[in-house]
Amino acid sequence: MKTFKLFSALLLIALIAGVSSLKAQTFHKNLYAEVNDYVFCLNKHLVGNWTYHVSYHVDKKSGNLTKLHWNVKDCNLEDLDGNRYKLRETGNDSYLGPLASLGGISYLDLWNNIISFNEPYDITYYDVEDGWIEAPVALPYSGSVVSTFKFQGPKGEKVTFKEVTVYHINPNGSITVDFSKITDECNW
Repeated sequence: MKTFKLFSALLLIALIAGVSSLKAQTFHKNLYAEVNDYVFCLNKHLVGNWTYHVSYHVDKKSGNLTKLHWNVKDCNLEDLDGNRYKLRETGNDSYLGPLASLGGISYLDLWNNIISFNEPYDITYYDVEDGWIEAPVALPYSGSVVSTFKFQGPKGEKVTFKEVTVYHINPNGSITVDFSKITDECNW
């Protein structure tokens, strides 16, 4: 009897996962960059490289973009004194609209135009062009954004920048939730 219940539970989980995968298609891209001079958050000049993994989901039925995810896959940075630093960043965006914390742009704009957004810094991205996300522009009316950006250095040195934003609009077009919190521990 226990075996039957376990088998039934596993079958139900597989069925739910299968139905969910029919509704969306996930696209993946690794963004590799050489960093020649980067000062953000640490207030130190860093050189090295990093690789971001970015994925986005497109609803198969509507063809619309539904969410975006990013994280640092690999990082090798050091300051001018030879101290090594790791960048740890992860984020999820199911809102995809403009955010006040980014000056009215969205994370979708940032990742889809990564070369233009990094022009003020001496960062060179390879194997990617601006506009690489080939998804329709119809975006969700509501959703949430969670992002954590952290540098970890020698002797326990750590600086973080975190953002949590929740934005919901009901079917009538009224805003029901509009919440944003930013925690900034950077060395500006």
